[in-house]
Amino acid sequence: MNRKQVQSAIKIKNMNKFHVAFKFQTTAPRSCFTGPPGAILTPGESIMATVFQFVEPPYNNEKPTKQKKKVKFKIMSLKVKGVIDVPELFDELIDLVAVEQIVQVVFLDVAHPSPIGS
Repeated sequence: MNRKQVQSAIKIKNMNKFHVAFKFQTTAPRSCFTGPPGAILTPGESIMATVFQFVEPPYNNEKPTKQKKKVKFKIMSLKVKGVIDVPELFDELIDLVAVEQIVQVVFLDVAHPSPIGS
């Protein structure tokens, strides 16, 4: 297969007066990853995270919006008291996750028109 890596950026900002840990989850961990996968943000701090995906070209000139596989991302966040190890934190405290935000990331091929609004 002729797979290609595409990427998109997302800005995450801590709008709280306390430290917040965040972590990405995806339905396709073998073909998608994020950098960073998680971090601790101080009050008012923001970070640009990059979402990477390995995609395969459409079969038989299929439109990108009709591809069967849909990848979903979720950002989980949790109030914390300073710098700690993020992956272990979410494994231990998954029941206390404060916010879950589903993020739709649309990867577009520059050679094709945008499917948004179609």
